[in-house]
Amino acid sequence: MFRLLIRLKRIIKKKLKLAGEIYNGKKSKDRYLYKSLLILVAGLVITLAYPQQLVYQPVELPRLNDIARENIVAPFDFEVKRSPEQIESDQQEVLANLPLIFDYDVSRYEQVYRSAVSFFSRLRALKEADISRANIVDSLKVIKPNTNIATLRDIARHNDVDRLENLTLEAIEAIYNIGVMPDSIDLSDYDYDRALIRKRLQRFNAGFDSLRSRNEVRGLLRQRGYADTLENISNSEFAELAASFVEPNLQINMQATEQFRDEKLAEVPRVERTFKAGELIVERNTKIDAWHMAALEAMTEKRIETGEEGSLWHFILPYLGRAALIIFTFAALAVFFSFFKNGKFFTNQKFTALMLVIMLEIVFVYIIDYSLNQSMYLIPFAIGGILLTILFDLETGIISTLAISLIVGVIQNFNFSLALIAFLAGTTSCLSVKTVHKRSDFYRSILYLMVMYILAIYLMESMKFSDSETIVTQTAFGVINAILSPIIAMGILPVFESLFNITTDLRLLELSDMNHPLLRRLALEAPGTYHHSILVGNLCEKAAEAIGANPLLARVGTYYHDIGKMEIPEYFVENTSGSKSRHDTISPHMSALIIGSHVKKGLELAEEEDLPEAIMAFIAEHHGTSLMSFFYHKATELAKEEGEEEVPEMEYRYPGPKPRSKETAILMIADSVEAASRTLDEPKPSRIRSLVRKIIQSKFESGELSDSELTMRDLSIMENAFTQMLLGIFHKRVDYPSKEEEE
Repeated sequence: MFRLLIRLKRIIKKKLKLAGEIYNGKKSKDRYLYKSLLILVAGLVITLAYPQQLVYQPVELPRLNDIARENIVAPFDFEVKRSPEQIESDQQEVLANLPLIFDYDVSRYEQVYRSAVSFFSRLRALKEADISRANIVDSLKVIKPNTNIATLRDIARHNDVDRLENLTLEAIEAIYNIGVMPDSIDLSDYDYDRALIRKRLQRFNAGFDSLRSRNEVRGLLRQRGYADTLENISNSEFAELAASFVEPNLQINMQATEQFRDEKLAEVPRVERTFKAGELIVERNTKIDAWHMAALEAMTEKRIETGEEGSLWHFILPYLGRAALIIFTFAALAVFFSFFKNGKFFTNQKFTALMLVIMLEIVFVYIIDYSLNQSMYLIPFAIGGILLTILFDLETGIISTLAISLIVGVIQNFNFSLALIAFLAGTTSCLSVKTVHKRSDFYRSILYLMVMYILAIYLMESMKFSDSETIVTQTAFGVINAILSPIIAMGILPVFESLFNITTDLRLLELSDMNHPLLRRLALEAPGTYHHSILVGNLCEKAAEAIGANPLLARVGTYYHDIGKMEIPEYFVENTSGSKSRHDTISPHMSALIIGSHVKKGLELAEEEDLPEAIMAFIAEHHGTSLMSFFYHKATELAKEEGEEEVPEMEYRYPGPKPRSKETAILMIADSVEAASRTLDEPKPSRIRSLVRKIIQSKFESGELSDSELTMRDLSIMENAFTQMLLGIFHKRVDYPSKEEEE
């Protein structure tokens, strides 16, 4: 699995290693075209990724809990819509009070009433006919077959038919005042607690407890005691008689119920308030609350709708404005690096890494400030400053932080407070990691950021007249940010180091460990070369420090510059221990091939061990295109003796390229100086200085330093530095007497 990840990483690195990345001192149109396209794409992505609400919102609008610096007036008519939560709450209240609609059948009630009148008319006629009670009961049984026979006998016995009729009709009218439901209806099956009864043109409400089914009518009539004033008839018998006339006349109308529900839901207001053009929205020096924010957001939404409905130009103009400002900021950053940084920095690969770090910061802003709507003091602006300073340098970090601040201010609706805190946090983080030699130095960054956030938040929130609770809460957010940002940056840093071949001081310190597999192999397989590399590394570090180059890079790069000699160490003089040279038995041309091959072998080993390109440059450039003069002159003499043609000089030169940085040029000179110093019989100061000056002059006159950045002043300073170091190495020691001599 690990090998698979390593292979995947190498594939990504090759894809990111764009054509023309190795700087050759010439301006490349393709490189500038790539950067232009990268800037254009980044600007458009940042602009289009943000929602319309931010793009179309008028600039410099206050945020929640801010203090309005001036009156905000409606530029056009617009409506402030109620929030979905408010509408849903009102709708739930409406649904809770909705009735179940019943249709009242008046014709059924009239039919029941007529039936009762007809019954008593028949009863009266039977009594007037002077027939027996048994015959009256039989006749009534035909009319009311479901009525209890005992009840019919009591009715036949009762003499006041008019009184009985009036009470019965009174009871029927009372029952049908609301109506009667069918026995099949169970109100518990419906999620309602009241009814709306539609009776022709009338509408009246009734509680479910007042609704009765046909079976429930008898109990209701018994409770009301209509028969208390009647002779020979009990309340139960009267209830039995009156209930026998009752027929259901209420029917549930679900279609009407649903329609009524939809009408009531539609009546729930969607608009909280309407503003007219010129009407005051927020008064100056007013604290912005949730209501103000809703009004300002409604104004923005209206502007979006107007833009979409209007011309294309008015729709895209807000996007173009923000995109132009973002692209201009990126372009200014690119111009700065192009003019004030050397060509090695302004490569496509490094510029891509820089743009990705900036885009990463924009993603953090989008997630925390917009998506999560959290405090701006939680946005980890320090991550960008830390990464850019460590990956490149302090100047790059601060300039890029300024660009990030401007872009953040633009995309967040020209929010000055957010841009200011971005610049303060970014700059503080840059200064806190300007010299990082170990991972624990990141804790210093945490301390600096905590102090900055505490002071900045107190001052900014005090100017906003925030209360003490708000200041404490925001300060806590800032402290959390100060702790987490460096930790996150530490985790992200190795990804950028590896993918973009950027060699930081932290990476160099890791490579300076003598337990590195390549250095351990070198010490075991080519001890002379290992010792030579250590000595030359000290020389390079001293010279680099003297001329203002990177001493750590010079020393570490020197440790690995001769690792290619491990393949055949016995062919290199420092590993022969005074024994006979292997080159005595082979031709000069073969010797030149063997000696020159250590550069190619070294690059192959470095590639296998995934060494940074900055270290691989030391392997490729430490000899430049120098002539292997010993073997060339030997081949020339042999050619003369044998009468052959002149020997081609190119066959006896190293493959190159020439040193393209101060550090690799220092190594070229130091390598020759250290090797030549071994030949001095009496290493006196004058002889050492003369040797150093001669080697420097030789390298300069041969043109090997033409592509480096070394000046004549640098060469003079290096001469003194090399001389002082060699004097320390070859200093004269006191000849202590032996024990025998003392005796």
